[in-house]
Amino acid sequence: MKKILLSCIALLVLVLSSCAGQNGNYTDFEKNISSVVEEVSKSVVGVVSTDGLNNFLSIGSGVIYKKENNTYFVITNYHVIRSHMKINVYYSEYDFIESHVYAYDEAEDLAIVTFQSSLSFRVQTKNPITSKAVKFKKGNFCIAIGSPLNIENFNTVTFGIISNVYFDVIGHDASLNPGNSGGALFNTLGELIGINTSKIFDTMQEGRMVAVEGMGFAINLNNKKDIIRDMYDGSYNFTELKLGLSLTALSYAKIQNPEIEEYIDSSLKGGLVVYGVDMTRPCANKIEVFDVITSVRSTVINDLEYFSAAVGTLYVGKVIDLVVSRKVNGVFVSLDITITI
Repeated sequence: MKKILLSCIALLVLVLSSCAGQNGNYTDFEKNISSVVEEVSKSVVGVVSTDGLNNFLSIGSGVIYKKENNTYFVITNYHVIRSHMKINVYYSEYDFIESHVYAYDEAEDLAIVTFQSSLSFRVQTKNPITSKAVKFKKGNFCIAIGSPLNIENFNTVTFGIISNVYFDVIGHDASLNPGNSGGALFNTLGELIGINTSKIFDTMQEGRMVAVEGMGFAINLNNKKDIIRDMYDGSYNFTELKLGLSLTALSYAKIQNPEIEEYIDSSLKGGLVVYGVDMTRPCANKIEVFDVITSVRSTVINDLEYFSAAVGTLYVGKVIDLVVSRKVNGVFVSLDITITI
């Protein structure tokens, strides 16, 4: 009995010694994270849509990424500003400046808002959107900053791990809630790697609703910088408006709505999923919701940027040939469709 007791004491001492060493390491790590958060959070703002009478319609977040003279440019999600009559950018829990929508792309769920001020605000300069791609991978730590639920939670910080990296989005488990949309996702070096956009709360499995944890997503800025630059300088072709289509990448659509897989041919490796058709535009009665555009003008299509490049220069009267995958009577078929713009 005495030997067992001594063994237990020795084991306890060993565990406590180990914990003390770990605590020392964690303290250094925490100091680094705190320092990064203190620095980068200065460029993160709240983005609030109102009805013009300061009644909130939606609450989101954004990142100041550019400044010209006294004009600041904020990147956020399109769905944050979609229903706006008036936009306010909050730089604290109580203080805000009236702003304006500068540009947006509904399909990419990206928007730029601007505000003017003689005050000095921090611009995100570590890995600015104009710079080259940042290296990160599954298993790296990440930091999310935003204003979840209401503006009283201005610039709340959560911490997590990158769970997956896709072309369009970064999967991670840093806690997200309504209001985090448009907010920043940083790596532990303080480099801006994503714009938080969505979270899966639950999903249907075998006929019943199942709660989901730790599945948040951020727009992967490594592959969206050209789009944001084009939105800024006005050269981006809003192709989905010209054709009357709302599109999103196949990989992104499956993440956003797992139930969509019922309508998608599992053999497809890429393409653009149609999630909206404007019945007043050329694609009406030719393209259907859940169609997957796999080719345009004989060019295989995997993301919206290539699609825009392929058809964005076309003008009224021109003809465009598409190949789409569609489920017809339970069978997936490939259809050649010709549309006159």
